[in-house]
Amino acid sequence: FPVEFLVSDTLNSAEDEIEFINEMKEQGVEGIISFYGLELERVVSACEENEMYYVLGSGSVSDEEFEAVKDNPWFLGVIGPNSDEEFNAGRDMAENFADQSALSFLIASGGAQDGGNFMHYTRVEGMLTALEEKLGLTYSDSIENLARSSGVTQIETGRDDVKIVISSGYFQSDEGLANLEQALKADDYDALLSAVGINDVMNLLTSDMEDGQKSMLTGVVDCFSEENYEAVEKKDASGQSLLNYVKGKYASMVAPAFAAMFNALEGDADVVKPDGTAFRLYQSYWNAASEEEYIQPCRR
Repeated sequence: FPVEFLVSDTLNSAEDEIEFINEMKEQGVEGIISFYGLELERVVSACEENEMYYVLGSGSVSDEEFEAVKDNPWFLGVIGPNSDEEFNAGRDMAENFADQSALSFLIASGGAQDGGNFMHYTRVEGMLTALEEKLGLTYSDSIENLARSSGVTQIETGRDDVKIVISSGYFQSDEGLANLEQALKADDYDALLSAVGINDVMNLLTSDMEDGQKSMLTGVVDCFSEENYEAVEKKDASGQSLLNYVKGKYASMVAPAFAAMFNALEGDADVVKPDGTAFRLYQSYWNAASEEEYIQPCRR
């Protein structure tokens, strides 16, 4: 295709994305394929001002967020799991580790703090719900509020033998990385449940595991990538995978976003939005709790 891509992988806020959009306009970019999607109405408004098309290539937004922008002529649509799939992704991972007798949990909540990232927030809700039900916990606050925790927060569980710590923030940001480092230094955990990809911090998470100093189950809601497979394939001193559980999407799911953008830029936006309303395409997650399970869907 006669296209050129300019890429940013350092967005940590809606302000960052809007700044990137403005910079791209100056370089002649005509459309944005985003994997971020925070404060969608503000971001789409920035694209409208710059007369640039916008499509969320992989992500989940609330019904309210979608309704606010679905009729904007510069917003093409969104591709990703619906809210139930996001909730169940977190829930299934937490249930898996609870079934393996884990009692001390570190939850990396990504952008869930203050409910900012709907996708991450919904996953954390699922994690906390599963642990509450599986382990008979009594939280001191509602799950909705706890999932919005910022910084490093230890949750009261109602059981002396069960610990849950939430570490918020994106690992690409100084704050998110510092929160994770603080949580890891404060205690050992039976399991890490991450609502956001952990490739950037895998060395930090596994440095003590590889030489057998400690063992921690690790799980992530992310994608089926080569980097994640390498972590699943690699074993620590006890023979346990460095990454034990993946709820994943596939990079190929972005293909409709490219097709939609290309049509719009070629003057065929009516093909993408025949009734003038943006599209929502949903995809479920694959599940892998072992190296063999990780490989199987790739073979299909």
